[in-house]
Amino acid sequence: MTASERVASILAMPPTDVMTWKAFWDDVREHRVEGVEIAAVLAATANRMPTPETFVALVGSLVPPGLTEKQQTTALNIVGTGGGPSTFNISTAAALVVAALKVPTVKTGSRSYSSSRGALDLLGTLGVDLQHSAREILDDLGKGPLSFASIGVYPSVFVRVARAILPLGLSHFGRLFNSLGPFVADVPVSSQLTGVSSRLPFDCAAAWADLEESRSLWICESRFGADELISFTTSRLRAPRSAPKVIEPGDVVPAGGSPEDLLPVAQPEAALHHLCEVLTGQLNHTATHTVALNAGAGLMAAGECATLKEGVALAIDVIHSGSAVVLLESVSSAWPKLMEVRK
Repeated sequence: MTASERVASILAMPPTDVMTWKAFWDDVREHRVEGVEIAAVLAATANRMPTPETFVALVGSLVPPGLTEKQQTTALNIVGTGGGPSTFNISTAAALVVAALKVPTVKTGSRSYSSSRGALDLLGTLGVDLQHSAREILDDLGKGPLSFASIGVYPSVFVRVARAILPLGLSHFGRLFNSLGPFVADVPVSSQLTGVSSRLPFDCAAAWADLEESRSLWICESRFGADELISFTTSRLRAPRSAPKVIEPGDVVPAGGSPEDLLPVAQPEAALHHLCEVLTGQLNHTATHTVALNAGAGLMAAGECATLKEGVALAIDVIHSGSAVVLLESVSSAWPKLMEVRK
């Protein structure tokens, strides 16, 4: 089958076998397909948003060989697929809270496609050092409880795809990249909390989580459509090979709040002050409880607590103590400049 024939077959019906997708990525790497053909495949797959079988094949075709073996680490990754309603970066705040408890934590992320700021946009503003490989992350965790990963941890073919379709407008395809990214990042973690937005069916993520061998992969979502647990709406949290746990408002944290309570700041230079308010519980109760829910779920995924209520209690204690902000200051090279802007 030629590369063009393979593209035509994928457009007709997204494949459910790993080998076809691997052959397509090989075609991309070797420049055997044009940018418009790559764009067509991504658009068709994203618009249909795959069945569990197609999603498993897609992820399986991109997982680095190193992820087939258990990583020698106890670190946790907290990450979301993106693509939901616009909120401040909840997963980054939750990662800082978990790391403030001295739990080894890795934060992967991406540039924003649908909201104002993705994790990497925020980290760039804060002047945080990003690590480009699993080895660098392990070295970084040897110095402290938190490491931030760059796009270097994603499959190299992502770069080729981005360059090929950039002239065509990347925003249309970002949601597919974001949906795949958390599952194929080459990071040395033994557990992961992955939030999925309304743009990726929950059962797709769950199907891969049940096959994952390198890490304990927990999945969460909210009825709000965000790729996190949200305090004011029904959410679901799923451990590997388990039935999802439904979390209603008031079950773990007080009910109440609205989407407006979670909106991001518009100006990048205000990001640090806003994040500090979130991490100290001074922004609003909804933000505090939502970050605590996700941090608590991360602590469960990492095996640091037995129940979500226990994890949330630990997270709220950290938030009120201010230790997460102390940790943020220690990793943010832009702290003095951004704090001066605040004044």
